[in-house]
Amino acid sequence: MPRENRREILQRYHDMYYRIRKVACPAFSKEFVHFNRHGFNHLIRKGRKLRKFEDQIRRLRLLPKAVSILMRVDQIISCKTIREGTRVIDFWEIESDNVHVIIRKVNNGSLHFFSIF
Repeated sequence: MPRENRREILQRYHDMYYRIRKVACPAFSKEFVHFNRHGFNHLIRKGRKLRKFEDQIRRLRLLPKAVSILMRVDQIISCKTIREGTRVIDFWEIESDNVHVIIRKVNNGSLHFFSIF
């Protein structure tokens, strides 16, 4: 059986990521956390540079855990606000079993998954 190349592996995770769509999160009073392009791009890039393939895969493999954490954890362990010109960006962190999930909101937009480590 031929091994998958990197592109096929990333495509499989890309498809899995976008099938998630949104998760109701108790930490935000059951408000939906959306899985959009911003979160996926952050999993494979840091800024405009691609992460090392091994780091991409490590983060992508944690996606099922992220969904589980978002669905059951009801406490935020930290929050931070950054102002960039007219943009206000809020970040929240929730954690379970030493896995940290970062949620982001830009201005008055929706909550969205941003990162996992």
